[in-house]
Amino acid sequence: VSAAAGGSDEEKDDVRLTSEDSKKSFRRIFSEEDELAILKAVADFIPKTGKDPLKDIAAFHDFEIASCYGEYPAT
Repeated sequence: VSAAAGGSDEEKDDVRLTSEDSKKSFRRIFSEEDELAILKAVADFIPKTGKDPLKDIAAFHDFEIASCYGEYPAT
């Protein structure tokens, strides 16, 4: 098929998801409130600890647990 006769084969194979298809394929794991709480915890963690939460996930996890539930005794 020539480009003049209606496009190339590559253009015909280009399939785009509609917004409805995208909604069907997206499954929420956390609620919007949970997502906001995690983002807020990241925003609080960095200035309070000076650490990168991605590089010290254990410290971030402990920080997040403490911020949600208060201090807890180590087991």
